[in-house]
Amino acid sequence: MRRDTPIDWAAVEVDYRAGRLSLRELGEKHACSHSTIANFATRHAWSRKADARGAVQEGMELSLVVCAASPRA
Repeated sequence: MRRDTPIDWAAVEVDYRAGRLSLRELGEKHACSHSTIANFATRHAWSRKADARGAVQEGMELSLVVCAASPRA
């Protein structure tokens, strides 16, 4: 099936790299399937930023490792 309008991959890339929307939400926003976006992103080596929750969780894990490795006085 042909699309009436082409996908604006530059706009999709901006949203994808921002990491704020799921692939399904990106697909709805840009009128294409989430699998199309995932395949295109993989082919073009796009990376996503961690969302705020992910960044906090990573920071928490790091602080636990530092605390556990610190010698007790």
